[in-house]
Amino acid sequence: EWLCHNYTDSYGLDTAVVRFGGVFGPWHGVPGGGPSKLLKQLIECAHFGRPYRIAEPDLHRQGMDYTYSVDGAQALVRAAFAPVVDNRVYNATMGELHTIAAIISLIEQAAGRSIDLEVTQEDSMTKYGNPTSPMDLTASRRDLSYKVEYPMGKAVADYLEWLAR
Repeated sequence: EWLCHNYTDSYGLDTAVVRFGGVFGPWHGVPGGGPSKLLKQLIECAHFGRPYRIAEPDLHRQGMDYTYSVDGAQALVRAAFAPVVDNRVYNATMGELHTIAAIISLIEQAAGRSIDLEVTQEDSMTKYGNPTSPMDLTASRRDLSYKVEYPMGKAVADYLEWLAR
């Protein structure tokens, strides 16, 4: 983000920064962050009917604002082609906090089965940060016409459909 600001200030390069929440979505690689990895593993365990070991602290987190990969891609494309505006930093998330417990419920509903959870006392996969409010999408909506096309329930269902293919 600072690199973009510095290039804009120093060289007049038109840049835009897109900030994501915990990004998750279909792909075969390894996610980069704990929240992304946790959602990938939960969704895949529900789909394949495998048990899942979850750290007890993750079940009681306050919540996090997530970004489904399709919405993240939408925001990047919109930012790349946006006209020059004063605000060049945009948030691209679902715009609401989701607890892991609530996400598990959505996953189980979409998968049509319960996830066999083994609760452990291991360290949290999502221990960094504890947001008290979702990211503000006002500038993204205004300047980029960004809209959340995949709220959590639809995102989970889409991910499960991708796994079924």
